[in-house]
Amino acid sequence: MNIEDLREKFKYDLIGKWTSCEGTFINVMNEQWVFFLDGSGVTISNSVMSGEEKEEFHWRKKGLFCIEITYSELDDNPTIWIETKYDFCKIQTKCGIVTALVQLDRDTGKPRSGFGLMEVPLSYDGEVD
Repeated sequence: MNIEDLREKFKYDLIGKWTSCEGTFINVMNEQWVFFLDGSGVTISNSVMSGEEKEEFHWRKKGLFCIEITYSELDDNPTIWIETKYDFCKIQTKCGIVTALVQLDRDTGKPRSGFGLMEVPLSYDGEVD
């Protein structure tokens, strides 16, 4: 998909599978984010060093190109929602230029180098059941 198609399809949510952009560091470590329609989600991280790790989260729509994510709703702590603004841009990988999902910096509004805590640029990897 090109940037305009991604922006149109995902302007209010990110429902689907998103995977580390090929060529960024997929042979050593990769990350997948899965957003489900019901507001749940999971991150799956694979690493040569630590194997596979999964972390569940919840998400909700906040506005145009903005969602909120929480991990604390899944434990006994009060719910803390993290506002996450995002966009799509072209990035250079070892395999060439790809269109990627990136998070926007809270202070400047400019695209960061990736999405999530690892700041990994993500590519759309398809729909979820």
